[in-house]
Amino acid sequence: MKTNLFCICMVPALAVAAFAQGSTFLKADVPFDFSAGNSMMSAGRYQVERGPANGTVTIRSDDGKKAAIVMTLPTTSVARHEKGSLMFHRYGNAYILSEIWTPGNNGRQLSTTKRERELARGLTAPTSETLAAVR
Repeated sequence: MKTNLFCICMVPALAVAAFAQGSTFLKADVPFDFSAGNSMMSAGRYQVERGPANGTVTIRSDDGKKAAIVMTLPTTSVARHEKGSLMFHRYGNAYILSEIWTPGNNGRQLSTTKRERELARGLTAPTSETLAAVR
């Protein structure tokens, strides 16, 4: 089975620039199962907010059944993001959350997990692609 790496960009239904602790700064409908850090998340609507510790972000399903707290590093982009977005790496049918962007030039990058490194080792010819989905 051929495996390729894809960068998937999900433009959320609503993005709010506030980044205060505990407040939601991004909401997104994710149409596929994915992993965030070491947590497996089901397809659905998610809220992203600042986590309990410096440098962490909480990803929580709207129904409250799934949540993950992940370590992130700040990142910037030369291009301005008009809307917030979630960026995923795709390895076959596996999606890994890799970046979180708020409107503007600032974002948060998630660390590469052991699972993602294992998936990447299986690639023969990685390619990248950006897919924007607007709801």
